[in-house]
Amino acid sequence: MKSNDTIKKFDTFVSHNFFGYSAHTLYQELCHSYPAEVASQWVYVNIWHTFIDNDTPEDIDIARHVACIIIGDPNFEIRALAARDYIEYCIATHEYERLAVLTDDALDLYLKGVISLHEFKLIIAANKN
Repeated sequence: MKSNDTIKKFDTFVSHNFFGYSAHTLYQELCHSYPAEVASQWVYVNIWHTFIDNDTPEDIDIARHVACIIIGDPNFEIRALAARDYIEYCIATHEYERLAVLTDDALDLYLKGVISLHEFKLIIAANKN
C-alpha cells in the first residue's frame, strides 16, 4: 500500500505532466473513452513507472499518448515525438546548435509537458549561440 505522502507526490507529478489533473481525475477522464482496465493500466502502471523513474520506452510512449488524448490534439503526439527524437539526436551527437530550429515551439512543448525544463533551456541556449 502506498503512503499518503507518496500518493500526494504522484498526484503532483501527474498534475505537472497532465494539464493539472490528479491521478484519479486523469483515470476518470480516460474511462470516458477507454475500458476501465486500460485507463487503470495507463495511469497506475505505465505513468507510475515514469513517476518512480523505472520506465520503459513503452511507458513513455503511453504517457505521451495519454497527454495527446487529454489535450485532444491528434497532431500533438506526432509533433511531440518528432521533437523529442530531434532533441535526443542533437544531444547524442553534441550538435546543440541544431536545436535552434525548435525555438519557436520550445515554450509550447515545455508548457504541455513534452520536454523537460533542462531540454527547454538547451533549446533556448542553442538559439543564443
